[in-house]
Amino acid sequence: MRKKITAVLIAVVLSVSMLCGCGDGDYGTIYTFEEACKKELLTTEDLQIFANYYNSNTYCKDKLPDETKRRIRQAYLQEIKKTNPNAKLYKIHIGTYYGTYNGAVLVIINDGYFVCDIITYPEYTINGITFYYFSPAFLYVWTEK
Repeated sequence: MRKKITAVLIAVVLSVSMLCGCGDGDYGTIYTFEEACKKELLTTEDLQIFANYYNSNTYCKDKLPDETKRRIRQAYLQEIKKTNPNAKLYKIHIGTYYGTYNGAVLVIINDGYFVCDIITYPEYTINGITFYYFSPAFLYVWTEK
């Protein structure tokens, strides 16, 4: 009887671990700033608050929880691995945190994989909100879904 119970417990544990998986997991979704605006993940009011931070060179005073940082980095890594399967998490860093708006987290992400010419716009307007000396290259929005 004891062997049957042990076998059943092992079967249950193996089944649950197969259902949960050990792979990438669901870490949320990363959007570029422009994608997030097009999908209306940020409202006009959210953009105005962000523009106030950005244009005055100040930042959100709240601290981004470590678990959220981890999930953002993992989600970003999943995106990078689509074109670079050898990408590693340790090269991905969360820079400036500009706040969370209705579940959309606005951050600067730096990594050792993305190389581009950084374009800075003297004046950049999106959805009627103007940013000055704006560079959206490393600006991302993360959501849980």
